[in-house]
Amino acid sequence: MFLRTGRVRLPSSRRRRKGVWDLERRNLPIVGGNPQRAAQVRDAVRELPRGGSRRGPPGRRACRRLRRLPSAAVAGRYLEDFKVGDVARSAIGRTITQPENIQFTLLTNNTNEIHLNADYAAKTEFGKPLVNSFLTMAVVAGLMVPETSQNGFALGVSDVTLPNPLFGGDTVYADSEVLEVRETRSRHGWGIVKVRQRGIKQDGTVVLVMTRTFMVPARANAPERAHFPTPRD
Repeated sequence: MFLRTGRVRLPSSRRRRKGVWDLERRNLPIVGGNPQRAAQVRDAVRELPRGGSRRGPPGRRACRRLRRLPSAAVAGRYLEDFKVGDVARSAIGRTITQPENIQFTLLTNNTNEIHLNADYAAKTEFGKPLVNSFLTMAVVAGLMVPETSQNGFALGVSDVTLPNPLFGGDTVYADSEVLEVRETRSRHGWGIVKVRQRGIKQDGTVVLVMTRTFMVPARANAPERAHFPTPRD
């Protein structure tokens, strides 16, 4: 992943409350290769009272701001964070089970028995059911959303190849390379990004290669994020 870390210092342990002070003891992920999130946290921390409890209005405001900051897992990247040649890897892998494969195949009205009939598949060169290629595409795309289109929307998928089979029980990882970044004339403050993505299973075998194109805003033009609601009694 495109991750760096920045350390945020908070008041002493005697004034820790409700876990927000735990930021002091861990490195804060900065997603997208930029210090935006760390700067947001530092700005909020400056409002924290240094010499007393956090019961005062400045302390409450700062703590509310800290709680409302987007987590590193969903912060995503903006137009200015993409550079041609950048390479990213998925933070996690995803095991695709055969029941999921059957469910997806039936959900999409795909009647090809190579995906859902073990008896039929056993007589083919593969020896067992293949994972539906559209399920593979969906999982590989999803694994890379935090590093690609988290803040945008899809425009298209092209140049899809399936060089090797994928079976139920295999675990898929993904990586991506930025091929093109350009501003768009149709929407001010937005741009178009093109990436090549690969799906790679646990033994290193490449099972999918595709090119994704999506539109993403510059940071200054990004819509405001939804915030977790304040619980009420």
